[in-house]
Amino acid sequence: MKAPQLVLILTLLSTNLFSQDVNYYFEQFSHTYSNLNNPISLNNREIWDDFGFSIPMEFDFLLFGESMDSIVSESSSSTTLVNTEMNSAILISPSDLSDRAYNTDGDSSLSPISYQVDGQIGSQILKIEWKNAGFYEDEEGVYYTNLQVWFYESSHMIEIHRGASYIEESFYLWEEDLCALLEMDLVTQTATGYVVEEVDGEYQFGFQYVDDFYDPNTFTQIPEDGTVFRFYPEYAIGIVEKETVGINLFPNPTSDYITLQNKQNTKLNYKILSVDGRVVLKGSSSAQNLKIDLRTFKSGMYIVRGSKEGIYFTKSFIIN
Repeated sequence: MKAPQLVLILTLLSTNLFSQDVNYYFEQFSHTYSNLNNPISLNNREIWDDFGFSIPMEFDFLLFGESMDSIVSESSSSTTLVNTEMNSAILISPSDLSDRAYNTDGDSSLSPISYQVDGQIGSQILKIEWKNAGFYEDEEGVYYTNLQVWFYESSHMIEIHRGASYIEESFYLWEEDLCALLEMDLVTQTATGYVVEEVDGEYQFGFQYVDDFYDPNTFTQIPEDGTVFRFYPEYAIGIVEKETVGINLFPNPTSDYITLQNKQNTKLNYKILSVDGRVVLKGSSSAQNLKIDLRTFKSGMYIVRGSKEGIYFTKSFIIN
């Protein structure tokens, strides 16, 4: 079975007309990929191809502004996750994944699918993992990839984490990889939402209307180990998932400069991104008050992402 095209996923879901005016922003960065350390198995060592599963949400999570009580995988594409009403979809990868043992007459699964919930109540993260997943078209069971998707309780962010992979380039191009958040409408067999594509060797994020004529720019090279694609709703701007370790940003809003106040006076690595995920400035400094010139930037919202002593932080600001 060839991997379903983005538009064909619409025909696999049953839904009613659904629309929520919730904007999502995007950030792409690198973070060390680690396998789940105490997961609950979903496939229970069974060899899988078109494998469906359901995971109850242990906290309130909003997707396109609507509450989800469970995460359900679409049975013919385990990496397409939908809400219970089947009207919103998270496309982690359209590649036609299967167990590495599926084509090799194995006795037990070589590609476990599992999940775990980390953190304390109020700041939990649901993590779902496809470990060493193979590909249906790979008859020798040689190629594999590692994927995780994280759901954050407090900010309603979604992160797609890409781990180590081994896939021949020509085979990977055939799989037509990308990722997206979509609101579905089976009546018209269309969707609207946010798609991450590859254009001129760089990831590009944007709002798309998806129908039979939509032809996405799929990835030409598999994302590197540690690549993270983060989607977060507009109402999550300013919510920080981790302690910022003494980093303040002011003034906000601004018209010409911002200052990053580094209270501990230790080395700070930072980058500034536009809301479509493009890095517009990056650098490092040990200054206690780092003044950044923004006079050449266009008006709008921007995100500062940085790290200090191994701890990551995210802040947002507006240029008038």
